[in-house]
Amino acid sequence: MAFDVLSRIEEVEKKAAQLLQEAHQAAGEVIKNAETQVLEEERKAAVDNRALYHQVMSEHKMAVEASLLAEKEETDKQSAAVLEEAKARLPEAVDHIVREVLRGTR
Repeated sequence: MAFDVLSRIEEVEKKAAQLLQEAHQAAGEVIKNAETQVLEEERKAAVDNRALYHQVMSEHKMAVEASLLAEKEETDKQSAAVLEEAKARLPEAVDHIVREVLRGTR
């Protein structure tokens, strides 16, 4: 009977060791699957972030281009106004130069 008890204890210990090993393997697989899933989610997030970055940069580029175009149009208007003013004053400037040359002061 003592032999049976010791045999039973040994059997239970072997079974416990086997269960422990199986649990360890299962835990390793769970960890590996979790790591794989995390890496896949990180890759997807990186792709999404790149797409969002390109979208934001494109929107920003369009806004800057629109702003630059508006500034160019304003600058062109100002240049045209200065040119028109200069054209309007050109006869006066010519008369002034001619008077100065005829007087001999220049």
